[in-house]
Amino acid sequence: MGNVMKLLLTSILFFLGLNSCSQLDKKDCSQIDWFELGKKDGSVGRRSTMFLQHSLKCSKLPESKEYHNGRKEGLIDFCTLEGGIDYGLSGALYIGQCDEFKQKSLKSFKVGLEKGRLIYQLMLLFLQQSSKKLT
Repeated sequence: MGNVMKLLLTSILFFLGLNSCSQLDKKDCSQIDWFELGKKDGSVGRRSTMFLQHSLKCSKLPESKEYHNGRKEGLIDFCTLEGGIDYGLSGALYIGQCDEFKQKSLKSFKVGLEKGRLIYQLMLLFLQQSSKKLT
């Protein structure tokens, strides 16, 4: 057998093994409050694709409508001046979570985001300077 064929066969067996393992970890998600989970994710600015990550852990694919409605409600709390500052302080990359909101909310969030990023960068600079003094 050629090297390419061995690699292909090994890859197929590896992915089949992963798939069978992931089936063992699936759980019953019928008791999950998908609205609240979406709201929680939205309130910290998580992407809408988090629904897919959550649902991959379930034995049956849940309805996405409740999750996405909850996420939108959570984004109302996230897409504020304070939410922007917190997100900027975390150093996380903004990926447009608030772009669907009214211009005023989006503007407030982006002002907060810039303030948070500046503080984050200043903290990093301070830590770099402090570590140089220690060496």
